[in-house]
Amino acid sequence: MQGFANREALSTTISSRKATFYSRSRSSLWTKGETSNNFINVFDVFLDCDRDSIIYLGKPDGPTCHTGSETCYYTPVDELLKNPEVSRILSGVLIFFSSSLYYLSKRSF
Repeated sequence: MQGFANREALSTTISSRKATFYSRSRSSLWTKGETSNNFINVFDVFLDCDRDSIIYLGKPDGPTCHTGSETCYYTPVDELLKNPEVSRILSGVLIFFSSSLYYLSKRSF
């Protein structure tokens, strides 16, 4: 999953070891799992090379997506591209892949 974190959310995550984010729409902190009981137990936090993005590495207690799916990333893009309207919208979106994801997937935890 992906979320927004401010300084307080990051500090709470580090001290509680539970993935905590900042809701810009509610202007408040929220901890993943506080409603669903599907917490993400954070065991490491990394900062990217530009120091403008962080990643929480953790083990979820259950599904991480609000839909009940194991992950929020389950829709194949090639299926979406068959829809002309979605294809038009995505044509203006810059998508990039970071080799960091590959290397993180190879780490043993």
